[in-house]
Amino acid sequence: MTSAHNDDPGSKSFPAEGDSNGQAAVLLVESLIHALVARAIITSADAVEVIEVAFDVIEEMSVDSGERSPATDRSIAILSAIHKSLKIDTDSSESN
Repeated sequence: MTSAHNDDPGSKSFPAEGDSNGQAAVLLVESLIHALVARAIITSADAVEVIEVAFDVIEEMSVDSGERSPATDRSIAILSAIHKSLKIDTDSSESN
């Protein structure tokens, strides 16, 4: 299992226009998830499931508020990028 693709500057999970605190938080959480997977504390599939639960929470919040805001769309975009990154790790570990 490798996470070298995360070193690619084009694979950032946060949008360039985001605030610095938010960017740091996203980077920290994504790095933590990858570290937990790399140390076999959780599986890649577990990590993907965590992101999918976050998707569900965002969708529920959007439904509860009665609208889908630009912030919701940005959150989904960030989670989608992290999900894609973790799926690459999951697919790599399943093929080994």
